[in-house]
Amino acid sequence: MTVPESRAGRRLFFALPVGDAVRERLTDLTTRLTKAARFTPAEIGWVAPENWHLTLHFLGTVAEQEAGLLMAGLSEAVAEVGAFTLDVHGIGCFPHDRAPRVFWAGVRRPPEALARLHRRVGELVCRSGLTLQHDNFHAHVTLARFKSLKGTAAFLKLAADWRQKDLGLMPVDRVLLMQSELRPEGAHYSAIAEGRLAS
Repeated sequence: MTVPESRAGRRLFFALPVGDAVRERLTDLTTRLTKAARFTPAEIGWVAPENWHLTLHFLGTVAEQEAGLLMAGLSEAVAEVGAFTLDVHGIGCFPHDRAPRVFWAGVRRPPEALARLHRRVGELVCRSGLTLQHDNFHAHVTLARFKSLKGTAAFLKLAADWRQKDLGLMPVDRVLLMQSELRPEGAHYSAIAEGRLAS
């Protein structure tokens, strides 16, 4: 996979792709809530389904040299972690319901394998000369972002039925290094490297 180079570097993050079963359930959820939101004054920017993912580490803008190290080291970094399954379940908000900014689908009882994978990728980031931006990892799939607080209480009341709903099982067998490009029509994500987990 070839991606055009930029003198300023690339906006990168490590992610787990969302599988078909979870994608189907999330499509149902977001379709229903998009319609319901029209009856509230909430200002919501929905994430396009093709951009759904679970972020392991967000890196921000990375210079070409460090990006090359991340691409070269990804397969080895994750090869000893065995494939596993995530139980995608329920919805929530960051930082909290009283002042929500991000609307997400969560993961119920994340397995130790996810924590190990998060650590292994974090170690690769540090070995590549970069600094980890966050240390409070919370597994989730971002579904939308609130543009203001207007109408959020009304929207969350409509979304309450989804707080404890099963949203499908998500097999994890690979990690993607993703590049984010900001375009007039919105963010565009593309995979520039892939690391396979042990089968």
